[in-house]
Amino acid sequence: MSRLPQREPLGIPEGGVLAVIAGIVGIGAVCVLAAWLLLPGSGKDWDAAQVFDGPVLETRPVADYDAFRARQRADLEGAGGRMAIQQAMARIVARGRDAFAPLEEGP
Repeated sequence: MSRLPQREPLGIPEGGVLAVIAGIVGIGAVCVLAAWLLLPGSGKDWDAAQVFDGPVLETRPVADYDAFRARQRADLEGAGGRMAIQQAMARIVARGRDAFAPLEEGP
């Protein structure tokens, strides 16, 4: 009997690696083909770029802010038929320990 050197088996099968590589290449080819068929061609005339106006600066920032604050204050003070915040807080305080208990149903 002769003891000829034998090749050691590979830890990873060659066929499996080649199959995975071929699968990845195949999927890539299908994606490229689908994009080529479904997306518009490069010969399409593109619309001109839109030109937007530049940023607009506030001309009266302090007056605008004061007007905003006046509207907010009017809302808190009961403008528009709403209950003023001070009156609402007074009603809650008047309820005492039951301030957050459910309200009674009206008639």
